[in-house]
Parts: sequence; structure tokens; C-alpha cells
Amino acid sequence: MNNTEKAKLLASLFPEHIQPMSEAISDGCHYLLNNTDIVKEEWDNPILTANFWLQVATDVAGTLKTAHRNIGRSAAVFSDNLFYSFRALISIEYVLRYAMALEGEKKFRLAVQMLFEEEGHNNFIQNN
Repeated sequence: MNNTEKAKLLASLFPEHIQPMSEAISDGCHYLLNNTDIVKEEWDNPILTANFWLQVATDVAGTLKTAHRNIGRSAAVFSDNLFYSFRALISIEYVLRYAMALEGEKKFRLAVQMLFEEEGHNNFIQNN
């Protein structure tokens, strides 16, 4: 499964989390874009540059701004808009953070981990 398909499955199984996941992604993008100096100063990923990460955050934030209403209503729109191409990098990070911060919701957390927590991505999140 690709990331778009995984996100569609997750959103289909847990439609009540579509809006909160979208908000977590939006909040993460806004944090990054409002703290670019901090992000660049603390960046230590040898594969992706801070500028690239911020560019993807800008793209995701723009998508959320223009398609906000529709994203919260449909698993397909949510996944197609936020988990396609490089947008998935930002979206997966903040969906993982959202899920891990939830109390209870064990089934949802396990689904997120099963679908998105890969060894490489997990290491990337821990290091940034």
C-alpha cells in the first residue's frame, strides 16, 4: 500500500479522527513556518534539508487552507490531498504525533503505528 491508500484506510476506519488529524497537521505546519529560524538551526537530518522540509510544510498548509472543509468530510479527500507525494512526509509525522498523544484510543493508535510507523520514519521523527 502506498501512503495515500494507508491514509484512506485509516480515515475510513476512524472517520471521527479526520478533523483532529487535519488540525494536528495544520498546527504542525504552522509551528514550522512560524519558527523557521529554530527549525533551520536545530535541523540535523542528512537526507532532507530544512529548506525542503519547510517547502513541503508550506505546500501542506496551503492545501489545508484551500480544501479545509472538504478534507474533514471525506476519507478520500483527506488522503488524496495530504498524503500524496512529499506531502505525506509532513502529514505522517503529525498524524503519528497526534496518535501518540491520545489517551485511550488504543485501536486508533495501533492502526496508526501499523500503517505508518516504519523504522526509518520513526528514527527520523526521534531525531527532529
